[in-house]
Amino acid sequence: MPYIKHTSDFSKFRLLISGFSNSGKTRSAQTFIYGSHDYFDPDSQEAAIEYASDCHMVIIECPGEVGHRSLPPDTPHITSYYYETSEGENVTDAKWSKEALQQFDAVYKEATAFDKPDILFIDGLHELWKHLMNRATLGDYLAGVDLNLNPNTGNNDPYRSAKFYNQTHNAFGQYLAALYHSSIPLIVCTTWEEWESGRIGESERQQGIQAQKYLWPAIPGTMAKGVVGRFDGRVSARLEKRCLHKDCSDMKENIDHYVWQFLPKNDVMGVGIKGLKVNKAMSERPWIHQDWSKLQQLIKQFS
Repeated sequence: MPYIKHTSDFSKFRLLISGFSNSGKTRSAQTFIYGSHDYFDPDSQEAAIEYASDCHMVIIECPGEVGHRSLPPDTPHITSYYYETSEGENVTDAKWSKEALQQFDAVYKEATAFDKPDILFIDGLHELWKHLMNRATLGDYLAGVDLNLNPNTGNNDPYRSAKFYNQTHNAFGQYLAALYHSSIPLIVCTTWEEWESGRIGESERQQGIQAQKYLWPAIPGTMAKGVVGRFDGRVSARLEKRCLHKDCSDMKENIDHYVWQFLPKNDVMGVGIKGLKVNKAMSERPWIHQDWSKLQQLIKQFS
């Protein structure tokens, strides 16, 4: 692929949404196609369809993700896929992970080649990583086997697990690279979050449970931070009493509501939008409603 001259082009964007369970990650999917309108509200259904125009969004749930109850139903504008596990199927062995990954690859290729979506929504990247790791370890990862233990000698070998992590990170990175270079204008991915210590080495051992912890994507090892750089932006899905919107009735009444945190603050690290010019109001209240049209407006206005 040849070099091309860089311009301020917003025709392609890659967004990572991380967060705990029930924080609105999957729930926000319909805002990418219908804007701030609630498609399920009959009073705004007509406006939502008009907003969507001829756009089409494909949602693919990663194998093992269990949030498909939050997925919006199929409409003329949305096609969604989720992976269903058969009753009694062994969901820890390498064969299951290998087949699940093959099914994911197949539906991804079919959706991108034939549906040709304007928006692609991948739900549950952390589950995709797990299957890649389980495939690499021949089922030992999900079975809970000690990856440092050499099965041939019975001796502890720390380099053995490092080899598996490197192999999985490389395979996972290839998936992310394919998403980034795809011709699809907007790609959104979700993943869980988990706590990581803010201190390393000796200082962490000395502080013990008092060590400061921060929220990062729930991808094990160095990929927890590396995954952030593979997207144009990462936001953290949260419930907060504050937001950037002065006219928000929930904020005025001190009510928790669904927001995206788009700048580091308090216990969330590694969030941000590349090229975003930060002002004082953003620094003080870096939470915006979980609505793509509002985040898109912020990006275009301050980039």
